Amino acid sequence: MATEADVSQVRPPEPISITIVRARNLRGSKGDSVIVMIKVEFGDKVLGESPKVECSADIPAEINFSTNLNCTYDDPLALDEIAHRPVVLTVTEVLPKEKRQKEEKTNVLGQCCLDLVTFVRGGTELKESLVINPLAGSPLENPPPEAQKPELDIKVTVNEPLLDEALLNDGNLMTISVGSLYSPPDTWSVAGTQYMYSTALPVPISSDREVPVVFINGCLKPGVEKEPPSKQKKWAVPGSAQGNSVLMPDRFMFSDPIDDEDGDLKAKEDRDHRIQAETEKNRVTWNMERRCYLESSAVRGFQDTIAKNRYWPVEVMRLPQPAGGKGKKEDDSTVGFHGVAFLNLAPLLYPGVKRIRGAFKVVGYTDYVLNEKTKRRAGISDEATKIAFNMLHRTAASPAPKKGGKEKEGEKKDAKKGQEPPAKEPGKKSSVTRSNSVLQHSSEMEVSQVKSDTGSEAEGQAPVNVEGQQYTEARSYIMVEICLDKPLVPKRPPEALAKRVAELIPPRPMFPKRTDGAQKAVEDFHAQVASVANLILDEFREQFGAELKDSEPQTNEAMESRRQKLIYEMNSSGKYFAFKEQLKHSVVKIVREKFLRTTGFTDKNELQTFLSELYVYLIDQMHVSLGRVLALEDQPPVPQPLTDSAQLKHFAREAEVNQNFDLAATYYKERIARDKNDSDCWFDFGTFNLYINDITKAEECFKECIAINQKNLHG
Repeated sequence: MATEADVSQVRPPEPISITIVRARNLRGSKGDSVIVMIKVEFGDKVLGESPKVECSADIPAEINFSTNLNCTYDDPLALDEIAHRPVVLTVTEVLPKEKRQKEEKTNVLGQCCLDLVTFVRGGTELKESLVINPLAGSPLENPPPEAQKPELDIKVTVNEPLLDEALLNDGNLMTISVGSLYSPPDTWSVAGTQYMYSTALPVPISSDREVPVVFINGCLKPGVEKEPPSKQKKWAVPGSAQGNSVLMPDRFMFSDPIDDEDGDLKAKEDRDHRIQAETEKNRVTWNMERRCYLESSAVRGFQDTIAKNRYWPVEVMRLPQPAGGKGKKEDDSTVGFHGVAFLNLAPLLYPGVKRIRGAFKVVGYTDYVLNEKTKRRAGISDEATKIAFNMLHRTAASPAPKKGGKEKEGEKKDAKKGQEPPAKEPGKKSSVTRSNSVLQHSSEMEVSQVKSDTGSEAEGQAPVNVEGQQYTEARSYIMVEICLDKPLVPKRPPEALAKRVAELIPPRPMFPKRTDGAQKAVEDFHAQVASVANLILDEFREQFGAELKDSEPQTNEAMESRRQKLIYEMNSSGKYFAFKEQLKHSVVKIVREKFLRTTGFTDKNELQTFLSELYVYLIDQMHVSLGRVLALEDQPPVPQPLTDSAQLKHFAREAEVNQNFDLAATYYKERIARDKNDSDCWFDFGTFNLYINDITKAEECFKECIAINQKNLHG
């Protein structure tokens, strides 16, 4: 029963339907009217060829040819193939037969590449108009100025998404872009013997297995050949694409400011070298992009590897050009000028970070250096070299046959016999699977150790790579960018962070909660009476202070007159009403807390009795309060502070500079004593405690800062 359940859960292969809807603006070698057929390829496999259709430059030709590309789900390598390989569409002109000609001749007009990465990201439909890139010698190569570009309208659909919601959430798509190697060794020359320049790095395909990703066909260019600021990227594995078809549409390599890079050469003393290397010296240019699909186990393995060791190796090699003679089965795969750059991928573990890019310096490769930096026992140069020559052999054939009949029949015969066609890779494979050689190399990476460039290495003694040492002498560096569709560590939204902070440090109310009891209500009434008494006394001094300076004895009539004038002044100016309002709130609290009356009175006699008791009580408490606060002598006024908070902060900073930390702490404490509810004062004091390495007190200050103001910009 368990076996049947497992079988029922296996999803059958999903066909990706590729439909060539129409072709526009095509021209042939013998006029505007042309008969074309379109070949559809994916990697080493020919998916199909459209029937012959007559086209013209003015009228679009309806082709409506469909073919399927089957994708399996149990193998993440199949999804990786779709992510990084394009579907190559080759448009071929069929020439009319001439006299005494048995077979039709063909002429390749151009190619275009279709990107299927949309379906790896969960899409189910894609409609695009692809520009046909002419090949050398094609009638489309030199169009008239007024002519429109030839195009193919393509529609791609799947019945169900290639990835369900769980796979989309757990997996990731990593994009690796390799730019140029700047300031290569001085012995590299544009003239003379030509070499193949490659770079490679390991990429995880599961939690415990990696495969090498190889970038080939690096082009050595002189420094006088300037680079545009935005360089269009190329397919790292273009298949049979040639010419401008290897360029990825709408994908460019942009230059970031040096301060925003994540690489090695960002210091001010390195900038002159970088400017000189990028404008005057030779360089090796790839400008290629390679996408890698990472399933959930590969994502976890990638994250764990970075957490254990942040450096990721990128190996640079110079290889001899492959021999093209017949019977030459093996190429000279000697690795020369073997270098390595170490990418610091630690920023990818920061929350929300999806991309790193920078200039990473290249040093001579040895197993000793690799193990010291990355804890890896061996590099991938042997596997990468085999893959590089294998890729070159695949792209060595022309994109389409010159004569349709014979070669097509030959291919069919070869496919039946299981032999190699003359210009193609070995034949029958599933629709989307990685080549056996790559899988073989990945298994070799797990069990084998590659010998270092200098042979055996003595224990505890660092070996020397003579050729690779030239990278260090030339101060070579390579531009590499790694971008993820989703960050390895998601960034928490501000709402979640605020909630988390509130759990750790609860916000403190601006005014502390007070328990209002009877005693507290009476004390509040005393304070309000004392305040009003002081205000009345100030008013009395203002009006009659000059009269009282005389030493003459005061008569009762004079004192009564002054009392009447004071009462009149307070009534006419509204101060009496203000004093009454000031006392009202404290009287209400006494009624509620002392007499426990919170509802209205229904009986007038009961109300009058209560008011009499309240009046007597308030008068008694008024006398108690006045007896406490009134004195025969005037109280000296409290002087205003001579410094404000900003000045105290300035004084504290000066004391810090002078290494007088006790005085600085005094100034910071004075600021807090003046306003305990100012979060900035607490933050400044906490920063000062961090500076003097008093971690405990700094933590207390920062907690107070956040408790007072949860949205403090500094805290």
